[in-house]
Amino acid sequence: MVPELNPEPQLAHVLFVEDEVLIRTPSAQTLRDAGFAVIEAANADEAWSYLEAGGPVDLVFSDIQMPGSMDGVEFARKVREKCARIVIALSSGKGAFLPTDSQHPFVSKPYRAADVVALVISLLQQR
Repeated sequence: MVPELNPEPQLAHVLFVEDEVLIRTPSAQTLRDAGFAVIEAANADEAWSYLEAGGPVDLVFSDIQMPGSMDGVEFARKVREKCARIVIALSSGKGAFLPTDSQHPFVSKPYRAADVVALVISLLQQR
């Protein structure tokens, strides 16, 4: 068997967790336009169900404050415990503060979708 010389590049999978549809939809589309496979979730419970089902994820970008049984910080802890290779970035615009032991990049709202794309590219390259 001869290996392929130029295999097709694999799309990075971004799990975008945001309860505000007017933020989630355009940000997810900007990431798609940049070449990422984006999975949208309206809260951490939906996102966790996707992960538990074995859906592919390379990076999680999650709001901190959202409805459901867990917030973004708790979701990030669970993701880190389940699969340490998944990169995580958190965001909030409601004055939420990350715990002092947080190792995740933080993006303050409002943010530009293009800035999220730049962050995602940078984090995935560092991985």
